[in-house]
Amino acid sequence: MTAELNALDIERRLTRIEATLDAKLPTFATKADLHALETRLIKWMVGSVLAAVVATGAIVSVISRFWT
Repeated sequence: MTAELNALDIERRLTRIEATLDAKLPTFATKADLHALETRLIKWMVGSVLAAVVATGAIVSVISRFWT
């Protein structure tokens, strides 16, 4: 491409960009979507940590019961 674009080329490129954005815009995440995702991720992380703690406690309990 040359450094100098005429108005018609600029108009065509802008129209193509606008069409692409109009097609993709409905699929973008909203603030509410991101907030809901954050909440679910936090719940999963807390649940996973609690499950790991419980599993570790069970393993330690079994080991201490049979190897003492």
